[in-house]
Amino acid sequence: MERDVAQLERELSMKAVFEPMFIHPADGNEGVLGVGIFSRYPIMSHTVEFAHGVKEPLQHHVPGMPDILPNPIVISDIEKDRVIYRIATVHFTWAANGGSNEIQYVNIEKLFNALNPHKDFVLTGDFNAPRGGEIFAELVSRYKDNVPAKYTTSIDGNIHRAGQLPYMVDGIFSTPGYSVSNVEMLSGVSDHCALVAEISRN
Repeated sequence: MERDVAQLERELSMKAVFEPMFIHPADGNEGVLGVGIFSRYPIMSHTVEFAHGVKEPLQHHVPGMPDILPNPIVISDIEKDRVIYRIATVHFTWAANGGSNEIQYVNIEKLFNALNPHKDFVLTGDFNAPRGGEIFAELVSRYKDNVPAKYTTSIDGNIHRAGQLPYMVDGIFSTPGYSVSNVEMLSGVSDHCALVAEISRN
């Protein structure tokens, strides 16, 4: 939530770039929900593309209606030891029951078109497209999937309101200019597990 960004920056000793997605009811504590990148290293520049929708006006979240919500892609150039790392993140279009829908097929092409000019990058996020499904297959046709096969779900059943679900929907993808190694999944941080990895430039 946008209201949490400043606190997270302070407690994590990081700076953030944040892009709103929509207004979420948040169990009676309504606010702006979005995607962001936090970094301890300097964020030299950032840009926002859209896999779907537009920046404004912000819409209210309506369960089961993914076609009205935007999907911003936050892309940041982060400098560490005089090397620039391009990191992108997205919360992709939702589909019911771990399946796929027509708007996902449209939006995955929009995502590819938006990212193509940025060449090499690491792409992270909640893709709402389980590994083994058709939308996930589109992603791995373009980018390398770096999450080990031993992980079969990224949903933390102890926190997620629906309990444990058999969906590996979160990912760390990369283009040939990057190597991603030592990928681990950690639970207990959110309703989705955290993916932790080492990234290097090729």
